[in-house]
Amino acid sequence: VQLNGILIGGTGGGTHVLYHNSVNVENATGNTVSSYALHRGHNSLTAGIKPSIVLKNNIFKNTVSSAGNHFAIGIEDTSTINSGAVDYNVYSSNNPATVAQYGTVSYSLPTWVTRTTYDANSKNQIVNYLNPSEANLHLTGSSIGDLNLAGTPIATVPVDIDGDTRDAFKPYIGADENTSFP
Repeated sequence: VQLNGILIGGTGGGTHVLYHNSVNVENATGNTVSSYALHRGHNSLTAGIKPSIVLKNNIFKNTVSSAGNHFAIGIEDTSTINSGAVDYNVYSSNNPATVAQYGTVSYSLPTWVTRTTYDANSKNQIVNYLNPSEANLHLTGSSIGDLNLAGTPIATVPVDIDGDTRDAFKPYIGADENTSFP
């Protein structure tokens, strides 16, 4: 079974906008196919009509360690993203060589950035969550105050998942804002 934290498929035009999400895909016993924290798939029936995506200030973490490739991000159709639309994200996977998949090729984050021109300000970073096995993705430990988790301000997302006001200059990447500034 393929695991996808967020799956975006192509059934029509338009744009999918993802700001300030925290996605965590964990170990699944016996999972031997690829898994993704974010997977932008495709639909061959609608080859000419695919939604674009905008990704900013997200954490995509995949810690599946069984056989198969396990990616923080996978973009199968490479024709629907503009370079400025994907940036200030944190990607984390157990294997630094398979942080990203673009088309059918696996990439480390530096190679992904060079190949795609996306994510110039994004990081391959370990993120510590309070209790991920119970879907508690609040930041904890060394992730609090971590400068690598500083995002870019987005006026349409002034508060976090708990209603806490986001910092106007350096908001945290992900769903959880913290009072200790990154």
